[in-house]
Amino acid sequence: MKKVGWLGVLFILLVTVSMAGCQNEEVGNETKEIGKDVLEEPVTITIMGSAMMVDDDMIDEFFKPIIDKYPNVSLKATSDSIEDMVAAGKVPDMIITSNPSLYDNIEKELAGDMSEFFESQNIDLSRFNPAIVEDLAQHGEVFDTPDAIYAMPLSLNYGVLMYNKDIFDTFGVDYPEAGITWDDVIDLARKTTGMRDGIEYIGLDPGWIHELFRAHSLSYVDDNGQVDLMTDGFKEVMDVFDQAYSIPGMIGQNEENYGYGGMGIFIEERRLAMFPAWVTMVTENIPLMEESGLNWDITSFPTFTGTPEFGRNIDYHAIIIPETAENREAALHVAAEMVTEEAQLYLSKEVNRVTVLDNPEIRESYATGSNAYEGKHLQDIFTVDPSLDRKPSPYNQELDELMMDLRRKLAVENKDVNTILREAQEEAETLAKEFEKNH
Repeated sequence: MKKVGWLGVLFILLVTVSMAGCQNEEVGNETKEIGKDVLEEPVTITIMGSAMMVDDDMIDEFFKPIIDKYPNVSLKATSDSIEDMVAAGKVPDMIITSNPSLYDNIEKELAGDMSEFFESQNIDLSRFNPAIVEDLAQHGEVFDTPDAIYAMPLSLNYGVLMYNKDIFDTFGVDYPEAGITWDDVIDLARKTTGMRDGIEYIGLDPGWIHELFRAHSLSYVDDNGQVDLMTDGFKEVMDVFDQAYSIPGMIGQNEENYGYGGMGIFIEERRLAMFPAWVTMVTENIPLMEESGLNWDITSFPTFTGTPEFGRNIDYHAIIIPETAENREAALHVAAEMVTEEAQLYLSKEVNRVTVLDNPEIRESYATGSNAYEGKHLQDIFTVDPSLDRKPSPYNQELDELMMDLRRKLAVENKDVNTILREAQEEAETLAKEFEKNH
């Protein structure tokens, strides 16, 4: 797993902060009291979404710990576009975004540096999931601001492998278990693909290739900023899809049936044995699955042989606060309050959001408020850690769109992995050059 040099700087910063904190109580489970009196005064904080829908209902649910504790703080969603607000000389006090969108927000100067606030409040970054800390570090390094902290983590998503128990029973195959590898998944897919009682079962929908690139911590650009897809890691991911599409019956009678759409066919047609997903998507669909009588379960996201401890890439929502926000200080303290153990436990149990804290007890409380996962192997998903996300880049999204065609080349055109990657490398280099020329 690639480590980030910024972590050494972080360690020095934390040591310095702890030494300087003699005059103030260190933060463990809660934020410092000093400066929080700003939340005792009447203030209205405007909140905008930049990777998730934010409305007043969402705010009432997510920020209930703030609403209950600080009655003078009013949190209001704004429906104005960020472009319109900036044009009018205004910005929201707080923006809820996700790590894939963090680069763009930093570039647009919507994500102010929080490092001084973290230091003043003795907020210990080691309390957070390590992959989040490393991702924040990557963003600082990419923008040549290695000490900067551009976001306050809010909630975490987690990779899972979904499976239909009835299909495994039909084929007489054991269910997937925690710690499963992609080699294991391919083997199970072979055993659960085929015709039974007139129904054509599909063992696996592996999803999108570019998503598995991310799960394997693969960056499109190297440390020198050059596109590089001709590595063992990219080939390893492509081999997973190549093996899957080589299973007889996997493609189906229609040669375009190589991407089955995951949740839809899983619930409605019940022909799909396994597919990778995110736990939040699973949770949202539990009522529908239970209503339909689907015999489902989940386990850990498949790992690669060389990195058995890491599952899907880190994926988290975070709070960013513009430097020019009208109520920046109050917004910063609200953000800090949302990462207390009390608030994170609430989000985990009642809002069904995995905690961003490196705290097993809170993590294991996920969705217990509703007992939605009663009888399921929910805790299996936490047996592997999130992997580090890819290096931030201005054209990651454009390259993702380019990579979406790779599985068709494997499944339909029957091209070999090396040829596909070589063609993708050439197309990606051209795209990157055009992007640089136009920006």
